[in-house]
Amino acid sequence: MRLPLIVFIASVCQLAPATAQEKAKRTCRILFLAAPPDAPKTLFLSDGSSTQQIELPSMNLSKIYPLANGDITLTMLPAMPLPQVPLPADAPKATVAEAIRDIYLLVSSDPANKTAPVRFQVINANVDGFRNGQLLWFNLSPHRISGKIGSETLDLPPNSKAILKTPATNIGDYNVKIGYVPAGTQRTEPVCETIWLHDPKIKNVVFVLPVPESRIPRIMGFPDYRESPEKSGTD
Repeated sequence: MRLPLIVFIASVCQLAPATAQEKAKRTCRILFLAAPPDAPKTLFLSDGSSTQQIELPSMNLSKIYPLANGDITLTMLPAMPLPQVPLPADAPKATVAEAIRDIYLLVSSDPANKTAPVRFQVINANVDGFRNGQLLWFNLSPHRISGKIGSETLDLPPNSKAILKTPATNIGDYNVKIGYVPAGTQRTEPVCETIWLHDPKIKNVVFVLPVPESRIPRIMGFPDYRESPEKSGTD
């Protein structure tokens, strides 16, 4: 029997509201997908101006970390760097353009890197109009993703992102049916048929990820609660 390739993490105990300092700067949240048992649980993240210790959770988004403004290079390190000492040349790095104000860092294992055994991808999470109760989808696979998400219809081209409006009217379960069109084909094949929980007070982020050992993509969803002084509405 094929194992389900869908995970929706909905434990509100992991939700972390932003502080005033976090709201004033560029922000990021971190997720270590498919972390092996011996993977590091924490590392240090440098943005060129400062360095902070970060957690690398695999089953929920990390807390919100502030980052420096402008064009920056992010570097992950095993320890706090010494003053006036250059950062290791082979440390995992990624650039962030000034216009990108909010990001997710998707971390994966890289045992070949002797400085820090990870690599990471910067996902641009800049979104206007992403409201409580809605779902922000990132299709990081080479396949078109389609389906019915509660009352809403999903149609997501490869390597794209989209906001799906509130899939239900009230708090409670709603039906989810998702398929994909394998790259190079025209026929839709099933991914899953399941039930998700709608909470109108929480935004949800959903990643569609390629799976190396299978052409069927994996779908993983996470609550991303951001405390705001403004009242959030729903569509």
